[in-house]
Amino acid sequence: MGLRVLGVLPEQQVAEPVHVTARLLALTPAVQRSVTLIEKSSWQFFAASGCVSCHAQSMTDFAVGVVRARGLQIDEKGIDDRARMLKAVYPTEPLLERMDPAGAMEQLAYPLVGLASVGYAPDRLTDAMVANIAAEQGAKGSWHVGAAARPPGEEGDIFRTAICIRSLKSYAPPGRKPEMERRVAKAADWLRFQTAVTAEDRSMKLLGLYWAGAKEPVLSNFSGDILAQQQSDGGWRPNDGLPSDPYATGEALYALAAAGGVLSHNPAYERGVRFLLSTQREDGSWYVPSRSARIQAYFEGGFPYNHDQWISSWATAWSAMALGEALDYKRTKKTLSSFVSDPQKSRPEMAAAR
Repeated sequence: MGLRVLGVLPEQQVAEPVHVTARLLALTPAVQRSVTLIEKSSWQFFAASGCVSCHAQSMTDFAVGVVRARGLQIDEKGIDDRARMLKAVYPTEPLLERMDPAGAMEQLAYPLVGLASVGYAPDRLTDAMVANIAAEQGAKGSWHVGAAARPPGEEGDIFRTAICIRSLKSYAPPGRKPEMERRVAKAADWLRFQTAVTAEDRSMKLLGLYWAGAKEPVLSNFSGDILAQQQSDGGWRPNDGLPSDPYATGEALYALAAAGGVLSHNPAYERGVRFLLSTQREDGSWYVPSRSARIQAYFEGGFPYNHDQWISSWATAWSAMALGEALDYKRTKKTLSSFVSDPQKSRPEMAAAR
């Protein structure tokens, strides 16, 4: 009865929709172009800067892990190369001695999110990164930095706490696992009661609680908050003063699919997919203008759009992940048949890092 209320039939009666083949034919090359582009530019960025960045390395790993699980071609050697970049930039001993990396704890947490996505095995480096992140947790459970924000990718403590939760949850050293579980629980309690102001806040709040192990009713409430912000063009706005863009849209869609129990055939998700397909460039990229203060000298990092290349690369990774989730039709059909009877089991489990 419950499935009929949702307007679908039990799984054995669900026929393969005629449009599925056309859907895959449209989405697969779109995602493949994007992933190939960010993989290539990830290496070029490191060669030009010697820096491991959230947008160029961490988000590339994050996206590569998502689309590899959907059967798309990825550069396996590139995964190993990015791990070597990380080891070159962050020796373990300074991290253990609280010689904190320049910037903030997201400089360690975002790489761990990427490593978890590609299934990187825990080692001495991940132990040191987690130890450093844990030492910077605040008394209330959050992670805070008072320096200038870099919207939309690194703005506020909600995103920061969410990715730190993912890091501790994925790579807790075995001898400190009970401690890390307490830290994650405290962070989730803090996160749950924060007011989300931006699109990044809402998406990262949902993802952070999902990564922490929140139950489906909690996640449904916050996915509803995201859905309520969808615009008439199918996209999401970064904040109330800006138009829809691929960064906010890709991130929102990925959060809804991965953590919010929203099926890729949900009409809202379909509208979001159409927005992304209509705004993607021929080379596989999406363009987003930068609105962060420029604190570094310009250099060419291998991605299009000159001064707007970093945020556009970030947006391209989120958008590729969102379209990648839409490729997973077979999981969607299976989920559809079990969602009403057991919502908790219908959500994909967090990818194991070990």
